[in-house]
Amino acid sequence: MYFFFIFGIILIVIGISLIFFVIYKALKIKKIIEENPNQNNINNLSLQKLLPFNLSGLFLSFIGIISLILFFILS
Repeated sequence: MYFFFIFGIILIVIGISLIFFVIYKALKIKKIIEENPNQNNINNLSLQKLLPFNLSGLFLSFIGIISLILFFILS
C-alpha cells in the first residue's frame, strides 16, 4: 500500500520541479526578449519548445495526486 504513497510523492515532486524549471526558462527568455526585441521569432520558437515540458510536468503531478488519492481511499 505504501507503494502508492511513495510513487505519488515522487511523481508530484518531479512534476512540480519540472513546472518550476519551465517558469524559470520562460522568465529568462522574457528578459532576453526585452533586451533584443528584433529577434522575436527565434525567442518565440524557444518558448514553444517549453510547452511539452510544461504539459509533462502537469501530467506527472496529476498522476501523483491520483496515486495519493488511491492510497488514502484504499488504506
